[in-house]
Amino acid sequence: MISKNKISVQESEIDKKIQAVYDSLRILPVSDEDVDKLLNISPQELARLTGEDCNARAYSLFAHNLVIQKRMNSLISKKKWAENNVKYLVAREWNNYGDSYSKYEDIKYKIANENGSVYQFMRLQSDCELEIDALSFVCARIQSIAETLNSLSYSKRR
Repeated sequence: MISKNKISVQESEIDKKIQAVYDSLRILPVSDEDVDKLLNISPQELARLTGEDCNARAYSLFAHNLVIQKRMNSLISKKKWAENNVKYLVAREWNNYGDSYSKYEDIKYKIANENGSVYQFMRLQSDCELEIDALSFVCARIQSIAETLNSLSYSKRR
């Protein structure tokens, strides 16, 4: 059985590798306050913006969306890592819990009941899925508003 501390160390190593990739891209984060203002802009404020203002604000949203996408990619990588570890551990224990006619999911949950490592990896996988689901909606919403601002900047320049 893999200890909880060893799983945390491995997870930390994965985080460092992912961060190194992002550092090489040099993506700069945008202030959350600025983004909140843009996401909740009133129609009156929108009408007062010039084409250049719309373009600058659209760029800020696209940049913030990239930061959120980075987080999602990190979570997806962690989820796959946890999923692969579960598969490995279940395969190693399979013969103790079932035969060739047993369902994979049933055996996996039986093993997780008795093997803390499998349970921890499954929990990490589930936590990642929840956050990915939540972030994907936010990402899509920000993208939509940024595209609207970008289109509006073109129409205001004419």
